[in-house]
Amino acid sequence: MFKNILLTTAVVSLAAPAIAGGMSEPVMTAPAAAPVAAAPVQTAASDWTGFYVGGQVGTMQLDTEFAATDFDQAAPAGDTVEVEADGTFVGIHAGYMRDLGAFVVGAEFDYDVIDFGDITATYDGVTFTESAGDTDDTVARLKLRAGYDAGRFLPYATAGLARIDSEDENTNGTFFGAGVAFAATDNILVGGEILQHQFDDVFDSGIDYDITTMSLRASYKF
Repeated sequence: MFKNILLTTAVVSLAAPAIAGGMSEPVMTAPAAAPVAAAPVQTAASDWTGFYVGGQVGTMQLDTEFAATDFDQAAPAGDTVEVEADGTFVGIHAGYMRDLGAFVVGAEFDYDVIDFGDITATYDGVTFTESAGDTDDTVARLKLRAGYDAGRFLPYATAGLARIDSEDENTNGTFFGAGVAFAATDNILVGGEILQHQFDDVFDSGIDYDITTMSLRASYKF
């Protein structure tokens, strides 16, 4: 019996290397992971809809031209006087915008208080300059605006009616221009604007004013 055990052990011992060499353990291969599609990046859509209020500061350039005979009857017919005046202003504004998708429309009211500097008049090649002194002039505007929704940027065109008040007198005119607003946050808007004004027969004087304004603006959108 022991011999049979030994013999069996010997046979198994001799056969084991052959079995081990002839048979390989199965290799478990993990299935290839399925490719995972990257989640699309969600870009927050801009929405300019809402009421807003704010303020502006800027500069003003006034140009006008009139017949020299208006102040000197002896002046040759056809001679003109050219007048320019520079000023700065501060003001407030309030409005409402409606985002229609690609385009944004709205309306705004703004009000500026003007501080004029020097006034220059040129006639017959000679230029006269004098200080405007203390002024109490204001400009109010009623605007319509239409712009393109470019995400956080809003380039726009604007036009409307304007009114000058000066020393208990007033005169009406029109304007057009362009601007751009940038949404620094969902509620804070900053930007700039350039407007070209036309006032005809100012204060019933027969004189026309061309006024250009450039302003920096900041608003809070509700």
